[in-house]
Amino acid sequence: SYFEIKNKKSPDLSVWRNIVSIQTSSDGEVNIGIVGKYTSIIDSYKSLIEAITHGGIANRTKVNLVWIDSENIDNEFDCFKDEIANSIYNSLSYEDLISNQEIDEEIILNMIIDEEGKIALDNVENASIVYDAIPSLSEIINSTILSLPKALPATKTNVGIYVKSKIKLPIRITASP
Repeated sequence: SYFEIKNKKSPDLSVWRNIVSIQTSSDGEVNIGIVGKYTSIIDSYKSLIEAITHGGIANRTKVNLVWIDSENIDNEFDCFKDEIANSIYNSLSYEDLISNQEIDEEIILNMIIDEEGKIALDNVENASIVYDAIPSLSEIINSTILSLPKALPATKTNVGIYVKSKIKLPIRITASP
């Protein structure tokens, strides 16, 4: 060699081989979501990545990191709520709703998304005036919500299981006799 350095013994790579073995054939696997503002710049999270990776090695578990841009979370949830609202408005537009009085009211739909992603109506706030004016509205809203496709259910972050979640959705109802 150029520097004329001679190894007296070969290096002990047993620890390194053990790490490689754990990463290629682990006892388990876990997905960990990392929510952040700079997820496109992975180096911003270097210390976190290393800590999680070492935790996986120590627990003989393969770690899969899922990067979630915090800038998009609100936009995606708003889009989801808009889709539900549009489904309800579309259903109402096909109905011959008859109102016995003039109304311009906001109702709040309280919905539940269960562990399987099924969406159901829990209750409706501020609905008495609207339901009195349009008696068939309750049934139409219920059937519309039941006909919605399944949603991706919420996940309990510390254990990764699906859980129920609640959504409040304001809907403006205007009608005249």
